[in-house]
Amino acid sequence: MSICSRCVLPDTFPGISFDDQGVCNYCRNMPVPDSDEKQAYRKKFEDLLDNRRSSDSFDVLLAYSGGKDSTYTLYLLTKKFSLKVLAFVFDNGFISEQAMKN
Repeated sequence: MSICSRCVLPDTFPGISFDDQGVCNYCRNMPVPDSDEKQAYRKKFEDLLDNRRSSDSFDVLLAYSGGKDSTYTLYLLTKKFSLKVLAFVFDNGFISEQAMKN
């Protein structure tokens, strides 16, 4: 199985193709923000998080699926941004056993 060298989408993803460097068509078509834009986005996000910090039991509520995206988001919010996160899982009957274990 091949995966994108930038976003790790697999070759089984519908409509995906890879260039010689292993970058998928979705990443190639996505504009890359310059460093000033990245810093502005990060500052805005950190300001938003700072406004959510409180003495309450939790700072944020996170819908957690058990997949890689929500797991990484949970990691960032707790470890990188030191937020108190209340994570919840809504079992709609389609969540895999592995995701529930996560």
